[in-house]
Amino acid sequence: MSEGDSRRKIGAQVTAKACHVVHLSECARRYGALRTTKVVVGTVVEVNNTRKAPNNRVSTFITADFDIGGGSVKRSTLNIRSVKLFKPDQSTVPSSPAAPIPAVDNADTDLAVPEQEEGEAVLQETSPDEELEFPAQPMMEIGIAAGEQVAGPTAQVAMQVWGVEDASFVMAHETKWYADKQATLIDINGSVQSKQFGINTPIGDLLGPDSDIDGKYSRLQYFLLMFPPDQLSAMCQLTNVQLVQQNKHCMSTGELLRFFGILILATKFEFSSRSQLWSTTAPSKYIPAPAFGKTGMSRQRFDDLWRNIRWSNQCPERPEGMSSHTFRWQLVDDFVERYNNHRANTFKPSHLICVDESMSRWYGQGGGGGGGMD
Repeated sequence: MSEGDSRRKIGAQVTAKACHVVHLSECARRYGALRTTKVVVGTVVEVNNTRKAPNNRVSTFITADFDIGGGSVKRSTLNIRSVKLFKPDQSTVPSSPAAPIPAVDNADTDLAVPEQEEGEAVLQETSPDEELEFPAQPMMEIGIAAGEQVAGPTAQVAMQVWGVEDASFVMAHETKWYADKQATLIDINGSVQSKQFGINTPIGDLLGPDSDIDGKYSRLQYFLLMFPPDQLSAMCQLTNVQLVQQNKHCMSTGELLRFFGILILATKFEFSSRSQLWSTTAPSKYIPAPAFGKTGMSRQRFDDLWRNIRWSNQCPERPEGMSSHTFRWQLVDDFVERYNNHRANTFKPSHLICVDESMSRWYGQGGGGGGGMD
């Protein structure tokens, strides 16, 4: 390798496979199906040359800070053979600015944009202190008919009419999404009275915020309040059918709850195989051994339940005329229906609503494949 190699320069940008920077299990969590091919960019912070006996061969190791996504930076030392010089994608570099747009004498048009060739970028220069103003965007399907009276301070905004053809939008999932800060201030279904959420207990009590300060209910009791009782019975029945076919001991409802507890407990540990969770050897002097055998369930029994657990009733064979994805969804259909019915009967929502995990970063679909179910 020549001394002029840019990878040897401190501050140079380099690339490496993510699986060389972090553990493969972490790559699978972050990048899904791209776990072995994902390339990350890093900045060189140190270069070391090591001479190995007896042949005196010199190996070069590069230490760099790699951006692995989500604002996380991982410092890793790699052999120079696993590191490549970062080259920006030339396809993303915009072409030269287009010629100035001539004025068009049109009373209904404020700005005329000529047709541009595919791949051509149009740039507009603005001063650093100048704020970018987006054109008013169309109000689409907000439930307000033309000429209808709208109450509230945003009534004037709601009654405005925007030109759809002149508005910029992003198409995603066959839906046009517009940038409009004013539209988010409008109550789509009118004003909603504030109320607290609550959970109905089997004896008729309503549990809400600060209603159990004395800790009358345990964590297990709260779990049982939210989990459908008939789902526990159905899972035991369906799973036991599978266990009996393999000459395994039947499972009780209590053992099923223990199985759930182990699944939740496993989220507190970092491991590459399930066998590590039953290890009695501590990974370091700062971290105790998982020793899941103390939970009362052996690793063999957990593996038996893991392989045979059933959440919903599925036909042994796909019926004629049933699609493949419908047949596969039978694995969870009954569970989803029972859970939704139980929530409808026991949970009283508040006036607020939020998309579940709306702040979680999307790392890709993963390697589940098609067929309607991952």
